[in-house]
Amino acid sequence: MIWLYLTRELDIICQSRIRIFHLAPEAAIKTPLCRLKHIAYVSGDLTSETADVLLDATRIPFAQSSFDGLICCHVLEHINDDRKVMEEFYRMLIPGGWALLQHPVPRAYTYEDNSVTTPEDRKRVFGQKDHVRIYGMDLKNRLEAVGFEVTVIDYPGMLSKAEVLRYGLKPGELIFFCRKG
Repeated sequence: MIWLYLTRELDIICQSRIRIFHLAPEAAIKTPLCRLKHIAYVSGDLTSETADVLLDATRIPFAQSSFDGLICCHVLEHINDDRKVMEEFYRMLIPGGWALLQHPVPRAYTYEDNSVTTPEDRKRVFGQKDHVRIYGMDLKNRLEAVGFEVTVIDYPGMLSKAEVLRYGLKPGELIFFCRKG
């Protein structure tokens, strides 16, 4: 879904030089982006050997305004201090830069409980042993609180049923499109 959005809506294939940071890179996005010569692509992750840079997302080692775009899918629900990561994303982007974030949001409000610490309890409460929260639609508010202008996009809802099936998209899966003012 992110690749479709990048190519169809942001038209990155036809843009001139663009710098993109990708946190916890998925091969389905990384591989085609790395093939585009006009894109300066950098990926980062805490442990993945496929990332260009090993890093802690709460302390990303790039200067302010280093990137035009940023991609982050299904990561923030794993990080205790998600606000710090959001602040880092905002800091790294140029004015007018964009971030595409995708996270499961099955509820209206985010649920967190810092007393849930064991992998077994996290799986029971948050649905996965390494999750520390379940996001709700108030993720938009959290992103706006660090300065982003946020549009929540139901991208599969914008496509035909045939395209949703062809690309294996989940109806109702959302993209949080963030713009740095």
